[in-house]
Amino acid sequence: MVASAWTFDFPHLELELKGLPRMPGVDLARLTLRGPRDFSVGRVGEGSDTLVKTFPLVYEELGQRHELGRLELVADLSADRSRMVRTVLVGFAGKLAVTLLVLLLALAVYHAIVRQRLLVIAGELKNITPLTVLLGPNGSGKSTLFDVFNFLSECFQGGLRQAWDRRGRGRELKTRGAHGPVIIEIKYRERPKTPLITYHLSIDETPKGPVVAEEWLEWRRGSLGRPFKFLTYRHGMGSVVSGDQPDERDQRQEVPLRGPDLIAVNTLGQIAQHPRVAALRDFITDWYVSYLSVDNTRSQPESGPQERLSKTGDNLANVIQYLKESHPEQLERVMVVLRQRIPRLERIDATPMPDGRLLLQVKDAPFEQPVLSKFASDGTLKMLAYLTVLYDPMPPQFVGIEEPENFLHPRLLPELGEECRLASERTQLLVTTHSPFFLNSCRPEEVRILYRDDQGFTQARLASDIMGIKEFMAAGASLGHLWMEGQFGMSDPLRNQGAPWSLQSMEPQGKRGRRGR
Repeated sequence: MVASAWTFDFPHLELELKGLPRMPGVDLARLTLRGPRDFSVGRVGEGSDTLVKTFPLVYEELGQRHELGRLELVADLSADRSRMVRTVLVGFAGKLAVTLLVLLLALAVYHAIVRQRLLVIAGELKNITPLTVLLGPNGSGKSTLFDVFNFLSECFQGGLRQAWDRRGRGRELKTRGAHGPVIIEIKYRERPKTPLITYHLSIDETPKGPVVAEEWLEWRRGSLGRPFKFLTYRHGMGSVVSGDQPDERDQRQEVPLRGPDLIAVNTLGQIAQHPRVAALRDFITDWYVSYLSVDNTRSQPESGPQERLSKTGDNLANVIQYLKESHPEQLERVMVVLRQRIPRLERIDATPMPDGRLLLQVKDAPFEQPVLSKFASDGTLKMLAYLTVLYDPMPPQFVGIEEPENFLHPRLLPELGEECRLASERTQLLVTTHSPFFLNSCRPEEVRILYRDDQGFTQARLASDIMGIKEFMAAGASLGHLWMEGQFGMSDPLRNQGAPWSLQSMEPQGKRGRRGR
């Protein structure tokens, strides 16, 4: 799975585009970006003889090509044709050569400028592992990236407008000062060895609220087949190819939505004739993104079993009641692990009261009477809450946990990390952390280090890509200890604001320093 959030600095791009028609040989410049917006600066006469040069705006990463749009430069050749009648062939040939040279030079220069700018404003998370851990200083972008998953989940569960407004009408999802739509792309497989599917969602703001500017689903049938969009929508209008194996030869159905703020996948995914769309809807709707509050776990909710912990944990007692009644073997597994982590803990119980409330009680040995959850330790309740998620009898397809180290003893964090790895065999986990102790349970390929560059944009680097880390790990070092000893060469909030210290810090000289200790 891949998630990407794209925002374009339109005013800056338009300003740079306006400079092109001032160059010799360029009469019109046209920039088309992915999304509903394009730019055109300059003009050519109607019916004029023109020379058009098109450059795709692309970048490549890890062997994968990404197309962001295209740039077109147009030269009006009418004047040159008139001059050709009045000049000798040699003279014209020289002028044509200069014109074409200038045109190509302008094209190359602007292509490089736009390509570089689009690169720094595109945030991308590639090759997500079953357990993915985000590490970085405060303000590096971990929570924002984490919230992209939560935002998409809320869009499918409660609607786009509600999720958009909760984030300041989308401002919290955008780079500060940026304009234009928010674009999210997810690449996924429904099952191993099935075709890779790309989901593209572009959301823009209008005076009347958010709208789905563009939405499509694309897959490739077979290893040699070309990509085919079997769902395409703009502003509530579009079409879809139904069936279990949609093909470009199949008939498309025009299915208008009730409004431009509705997400087509969420709407059409409820119809049985669109199984591929329904599979994505079920996938995203099933996501669980935790914003656990220990205080909320102490609540006394209305009695009644509930299958899954809420984002805040306020129904913890209901989940314990559900496990007790429907999956006692899973509850016992949770209790076994919890007793290993919490000294003297005997049992946890959820007891219905005559007034309809549900009391969560904690029994410690050697005391005879249990205590109410509001008197239990923060760490006990938080560990219990996490274990109910990780040992869910029917786990969500994606689980996000933010900073699990809060309220937990450092010695418990490597153990919790191992529990997360075991759970990742049944679901996909994304964890943010500041804890070297949790990091000690992680593998280098599972850890992504986030930092902000000089322009303020979040960048990510795999721990496994840092020179020397794999060699240290092979020699028995722990990842968290390497981080705290400065072997990452980055992610230190007190040094270079968490960014890489230098190019040298990424080279094997770190190993030489360690040998000298």
